[in-house]
Amino acid sequence: MEDLKTLSGPISYLLSFSGILGILEHEISLATTRYAITGERILKKTGHLRRDVKSINFNRITDTEVNQGLVNRLNDTGNIWISTAGSIGYEMSLDGISDPLGINRRIISECSRGQDRLSNPDD
Repeated sequence: MEDLKTLSGPISYLLSFSGILGILEHEISLATTRYAITGERILKKTGHLRRDVKSINFNRITDTEVNQGLVNRLNDTGNIWISTAGSIGYEMSLDGISDPLGINRRIISECSRGQDRLSNPDD
C-alpha cells in the first residue's frame, strides 16, 4: 500500500504536466492558424516553425456546420466544420473564428456561385 502512495505523487504531477502541455499546444495552434477564403477555395495554414497547409475547393464542399457554445455566442466566435464529397465526418474545421454565421453564409454563397458557373459555363 505504501508503494501506491509513493507512486501517486509523481503520477499526478505527470498527468497535470501533460494536461497543461495539451492546453498550451491547443492555444499555440489557434494563435498560429490563419484562414483565407478565395473565389475558388478555403485555405487553412497552421504553424510558424512547422507549416501545415490544407485547402478545399468550393465544388467539393457538401455540408457545413456551425458550432457555438454559450461563451462563443456572447463573444460572436465559434467553429465551422466543413464536409466534402467522399469524406467521413468533417474534413476541415475553422476554429475560434469571429462571426462564424457570417463566414458560413459566405462559404455557402461561394459554393452556390461555383455551382452556377458549372451549370452556365457560357456566362
